[in-house]
Amino acid sequence: MRTTICDFCLKTGLLCAKCRERLMKGELSEFYIEVAKKLTDLEKKIKALSTATLYDAINLDGKVILIVGKGDARKFIGIHGAIADKICKVLKCRRLLIIEKDSDLVRVLEQLISPNNIIRISQIWLPDGSVERKVVVSPVTEKRSKLSLDEIKEIVKKVTGEHIRIEVLKS
Repeated sequence: MRTTICDFCLKTGLLCAKCRERLMKGELSEFYIEVAKKLTDLEKKIKALSTATLYDAINLDGKVILIVGKGDARKFIGIHGAIADKICKVLKCRRLLIIEKDSDLVRVLEQLISPNNIIRISQIWLPDGSVERKVVVSPVTEKRSKLSLDEIKEIVKKVTGEHIRIEVLKS
């Protein structure tokens, strides 16, 4: 499995100067290093993970979100979710979400808010010259939503680098 941390650091548990600097800058997190190490150990048992890429891991109150390479989600899920269940047991998480890294905001949002729908996306020009995206989604019911709106904003920022505002359409 390919990760954003070097193999030496992953195998030894000690960070080289480059990886330590990336950790200090916030490009890597302690949680990501822990997850990458556990998944690398699991890779020995599950060969499908050997060609997959893990970009980041986020822990949100027991929900673990893995940001994986484009087209790699099925390698982390497996047939009928078998691999995802094993990953969930190894990581000791309540819920596991696997999101493919993509620079396209619409694709990332579709993965996060499904089964709800995106109604519209528009740009907001702020007084300081920056731009934010406003996303209007279909009404969310508690049973259908995987994540809160704040969690979705945080994940979108990590995956695409864009700041968004989310508005739920009134029914």
